[in-house]
Amino acid sequence: MAKQTRASLEEDLTFLFENPNAEDDLLKRYLQCVVWTDRFRGFRSIVHDSGPKAGGNLWGHILNGVFVMESLKKLLGLTLEDRKILFAAYTLHDINKILQDRRGESFGRLAISENLEEMAAQLGIPDFFPEYRNERNWARITGLVQRHSGQLGYGTDSLFSGAALDDRFKRLLRIVQAVDKLDNSSSVEERRFKDEVLERINASLQEREPLRWIHHRLPENRGLLTNVIHNRTVEVLEARGATPVLFYGDGVAYLWPCSKEFPDAEELGREVAGKCVGFLRTCQVKNFTAYVKKGPQGIKVDGAVLEMGVPFGEIWTTIRALVAKSKSIDLAQKYIDEAATKYRAIYGENGQVPEWSIPERDEVGRTGELLRSYYIFLKKHFSKQFKAPWPILYDLVELPREDWELCDFFDPNYARGYLVAGALARAGKEVSPDGISRKIVHHAESQLFSKKQPLNRGDSGTGESEWSGDEKGLAKYVESRLQFSFAPPPGAFGEVVERYRTAPFSSCCFCAADEETGAWTAGDSPPWIKPQKFSNRRPGGGKERSGSDRNPVVKGICPICKLQYKLEKLSDPVSVETPTHYLHLFPVTYVTRTQLQILRQEQAQLLGREGTFFLQMTKALEILRETGQYRLPFKVGKKFGLVTPRFSETIGAYLPLSLHEAGDNDTMRYLALVLDTLLIQRVLGLKALLTEQPLPPLGPGEFGLVYLDGISPLLRGLLGDDPDFSAERVANLWLRLAGENGTGGLLRVAGILWKKGKLEEKLLLIRSLADSPWRLFWEIDRLVERKAEKNEAKARNLIGEVMPHVRTLVDAVWKGGGKRVSIIQDLANKAWEGRILPQGSYSRNALQRPLQMIFNELERKSPHATLADLRAALVEKIFNHLERTANEGYKPGRTKFGKVREYVEAFFRDLLEGQYKGSLAHLLKDRKLIVAAYTCFLREAMDLSFQKKRDTAAPAVNG
Repeated sequence: MAKQTRASLEEDLTFLFENPNAEDDLLKRYLQCVVWTDRFRGFRSIVHDSGPKAGGNLWGHILNGVFVMESLKKLLGLTLEDRKILFAAYTLHDINKILQDRRGESFGRLAISENLEEMAAQLGIPDFFPEYRNERNWARITGLVQRHSGQLGYGTDSLFSGAALDDRFKRLLRIVQAVDKLDNSSSVEERRFKDEVLERINASLQEREPLRWIHHRLPENRGLLTNVIHNRTVEVLEARGATPVLFYGDGVAYLWPCSKEFPDAEELGREVAGKCVGFLRTCQVKNFTAYVKKGPQGIKVDGAVLEMGVPFGEIWTTIRALVAKSKSIDLAQKYIDEAATKYRAIYGENGQVPEWSIPERDEVGRTGELLRSYYIFLKKHFSKQFKAPWPILYDLVELPREDWELCDFFDPNYARGYLVAGALARAGKEVSPDGISRKIVHHAESQLFSKKQPLNRGDSGTGESEWSGDEKGLAKYVESRLQFSFAPPPGAFGEVVERYRTAPFSSCCFCAADEETGAWTAGDSPPWIKPQKFSNRRPGGGKERSGSDRNPVVKGICPICKLQYKLEKLSDPVSVETPTHYLHLFPVTYVTRTQLQILRQEQAQLLGREGTFFLQMTKALEILRETGQYRLPFKVGKKFGLVTPRFSETIGAYLPLSLHEAGDNDTMRYLALVLDTLLIQRVLGLKALLTEQPLPPLGPGEFGLVYLDGISPLLRGLLGDDPDFSAERVANLWLRLAGENGTGGLLRVAGILWKKGKLEEKLLLIRSLADSPWRLFWEIDRLVERKAEKNEAKARNLIGEVMPHVRTLVDAVWKGGGKRVSIIQDLANKAWEGRILPQGSYSRNALQRPLQMIFNELERKSPHATLADLRAALVEKIFNHLERTANEGYKPGRTKFGKVREYVEAFFRDLLEGQYKGSLAHLLKDRKLIVAAYTCFLREAMDLSFQKKRDTAAPAVNG
């Protein structure tokens, strides 16, 4: 099989679990030859609809099993041939689910050698394992498939020989059965399935030391920071002898040798805390540029950069890069002109008039911005040493003394730097950005940082005496929250809540943690997290004072929240001001170490770059219709799309993404977000929670498969009122949106009718789903009329194209909806087949006339008249109408009369007496809606008839 190129990978985000960056050559070959096949990708469409794996797909189930075997290869002593056999067998083991078109047949009938061989060829097994057809190997593969559930006995297939069913085979069978059973373990604390699995694993170890399960758990989820803690905990426990196997959203399950003593939990907590501190320091130093920002008041360097110990040379390189993109010169000229006006007002026009404009030379403007930036830096961070920075700068750049007084007249922040640069140019002094930068860097390193050593450069973080207050707070958090299965749990969350209730003003304004709080400033958070949105439970107003320093009260935030948002800021590869929502992804059961390693490698190579990934939903649906596969086609953007974390080390079993969607209004943006959520969930087979909150409000065990927080009221007809979606509801929502394999549903209707539709038309069509099927047809009829622009042929063509998808939508949205509308469809078919419409006229009014006549008579019905009398009268009236409008020589006769009677009888029998239970009032209330549905079905019947005639009349093509 040809290797997939990087260019093709960049078109589809599914490479997250498909790029063969595995460490092991065999696993690489398995990914290349098997996982990349179209047949294997199609397993994403085979979804578990019940049990612990509900909502997960066969694609994830097989990968989980293969990757668990890979993680246990050393513990189990698996040879290269063992792994090949296990990988091949596990890929085929759910043959009854793979053969979807033969669902009714038993597993025993499907798991025969012929079916398995055919499927092995489709899945690339021959490329991965060329010797698989060797009699002994094939016997073992088929035997493992047939016996993996433990329900079939020996002798099921005549292919097996005694040699194939030896002790080695039985050992491999225990491994396959254990791994298959393990995928039912849906939480880190679950014991039933894990114990059953452990029994089989220990039985397959032969002479090796038996194992036991242990786990660590972190009950709170603080986004990327929680992932960092999990990853460092895995690192520490693995160094102590644990083998990480199952990665859950809130913890990790390990295998631990039974004879080995457990480590001290407190000591583990301290070590994990130290590694977390070291990692965060590394992140800050690597990405300190996130704390160097350019704004209207100039380029500012946050104090956190100095705390990190970043050398001034690196800081200045970042400032120069921002200056190179600066467009502040025009603004500076404005301030210069204003100062010139004031200068002349004071000194008069007859005095010495200096050169007020900035020279045209670009380097002079850049130099002015650099001088301004260094002034801001000194003013912000070294105001005690340099109370008046500009004289120092004048002297540094050798500005002529006679220009000092004049430059002092200008605004020190906005204009003075540019005037100084201009004066230097006119005096023939050094004015290039490179030359001025050398002087500034030398001054800073000799005068500001000569006695200061870097605080850290991403060290291990174990020197607790050098930790900052925030870092000590993180260490305390880790030690008090991290739980190990072999040690008593630390303090309960209820104690924190109780302390918050009794002493509210000492708690964090965001999480209520009982930690020492510090000032909450915008510099510590991503641009879309504003401190003003939180409350510290204090009275408002700027006059309140706090503490002996008498400073105005600021929002208090604990070290954990501060570091949490600092990490969010450092990890965001783009500066998007307003993400609409966050998408929190959790495993349905678990993910494996190998999956996370591959994902992190891809993250480091591709996804950490600047930009967003905009999902191409239209293309995704086209792929689904053409191939039956769920894919994630994307294009790189700058503002809209999904954003993944910059640091691969922040990726864990829990994966947070921020989503930035465009749209005409909040409702349409939310619909786009829902589509993104559903597609990502289906492709990756994970649980998905969509919310406006940067932290998930629910844990993975607290909702079904998908949770859509804050559903727009205008979308409740489509999405319903309950935000918690089970696997069954997700499947139904896919039917509503895309039909079966993308062939119908709302999105197909949208593609046909919304190309030039107005926003209100889209919303009305979506809102109609909250009413009755008749309301949907009413909106469809109106949209078609507007788009056809009174062209009846065009209206018929549109209806013919859209109606199959509308019926799919009706079946998915309303229980029994298809049966309800079939009555009107039958009536419309009778009208067309019996030609119960004026001859030669296909105008809208002519098509509706027979049905409108029935409704007119029902509305005028006398209380004394019976329905039987009315039916007879209507047959005569409609027939007379057809007789009057018929062309000369084509007068209707007895056959037509019988068709009209059948038409009228069907209306009264099936619609009035059947569906409406004889309630004339309810029927008349829905008159306009029913007529609209009737018009749609009648036009569809006409379009099918005309199309059939065109196809019959088309000349045959010689082949």
